Amino acid sequence: MSRLIKTTLVLIAVAALASCDNSSIDNNELVSSAGSSSSSSDFSLIKKPFDYQSLLVNYADNVILPTYQAFELALTQLDLDINAQCDALDAQNVVAEPDHNVRQAFAEAVAVWQQAELMWVGPVTDNNNSLRNRIYSFATTAQADSCAIDITTVEHHQETVSLATRANTVRGLDALEYLIYESTLNTACSSAISQTAHWNALSQIARQQQRCHLSQAVTQDLLASSRELNRAWSNDGDNYRSLFINPNNAGPHLKALSDAIFYLEKEVKDTKLGTPLAQTASCILEACPKAIEAPYAQNNGALIVQNLKTFKAMFNGSASNGANGIGFDDIIAYEGFAEVNVALNAKIDAAIVMAEQLNKPSLLVKQVSEQLSNKTKSQCKLDSMNAANGESLPASYCALHGLIQAINLQMRTDFVTIVNVDLPIRAQSDND
Repeated sequence: MSRLIKTTLVLIAVAALASCDNSSIDNNELVSSAGSSSSSSDFSLIKKPFDYQSLLVNYADNVILPTYQAFELALTQLDLDINAQCDALDAQNVVAEPDHNVRQAFAEAVAVWQQAELMWVGPVTDNNNSLRNRIYSFATTAQADSCAIDITTVEHHQETVSLATRANTVRGLDALEYLIYESTLNTACSSAISQTAHWNALSQIARQQQRCHLSQAVTQDLLASSRELNRAWSNDGDNYRSLFINPNNAGPHLKALSDAIFYLEKEVKDTKLGTPLAQTASCILEACPKAIEAPYAQNNGALIVQNLKTFKAMFNGSASNGANGIGFDDIIAYEGFAEVNVALNAKIDAAIVMAEQLNKPSLLVKQVSEQLSNKTKSQCKLDSMNAANGESLPASYCALHGLIQAINLQMRTDFVTIVNVDLPIRAQSDND
């Protein structure tokens, strides 16, 4: 895109955003505006300002809040299933196979939260993402630590502990994944850790019971965080919704929504794929399997599918029930660049199709491990580059990395210019 076109686009967008408090206007309506002359024929047709308030209302009421509410419902079901599992373990006192209901309920809760991951706006981001990180600490400096969870399991058995006073390393969906999916039941701690020194000597049923009881506490802690988040937006609570949809705050909140969807670049492309596949500076080896998300459930593909589908919904302002609403695509169309919407949606759809083809348990783990063994980091980079350039390749996580990079490149150019937003601070530099 030439500098002249970029400058023109910015000027158009600035003018539109400056008028965002005119909230009841049909975006496509043309109206007559009286000129300075008294002549009745001296009129010009001008476009009414874009309805930014309706856009914010749509995101709040039809996208963000339904997702948060669905997460709380999913956690409620998970809490019921874990309680039933613990009651059965305690009553029967026999070793049990992994509980299907618990794993299914956990997968559903995680799927909803993977949608919420692209909605980092408002209370969930306060105090450096404190609430988000309590719920899910992946890609932070205090993400779940298996040894710390083992220590907490023992301490919780000896005397009930309050997770509200504990670090994120033993809280949230990450910790719950370890408690539900870790199959050996052996401690991750070294023999030098006194709290877990006798853990492996316990009977299998005793270890199952203690981990189940901590799972109950972690789920209750998650429910408390989820309720806090919903209460923060609720009219009966802190009523952040009223602040979010206030037309006087349209500029900052549009920017917050824009920052949120760059999760696809920074957290999905770079952290979930780029680092394990050694396509970022964070991995200097041929591959880095230990950087993979969901190391115990190994449902990485399902999580990325949710991220991509939510990115599409957030870009288009689509409601949780699939209904179309006012979104970023409408701003782009309003400014006269509908072809950008077509191109971006085509790229998103291509990435979703490939991600769904790759949605098989442990497949990312397998591909990363093979890359490490076969020393094919350079081939992965080539596959990513070719996919980003539009070449048709067999489905692989390296090619998916490239398809997401193609989306990323258009977001960094056309999107930010037409919508008139800056890149998020965390996206000021690109790892590719």
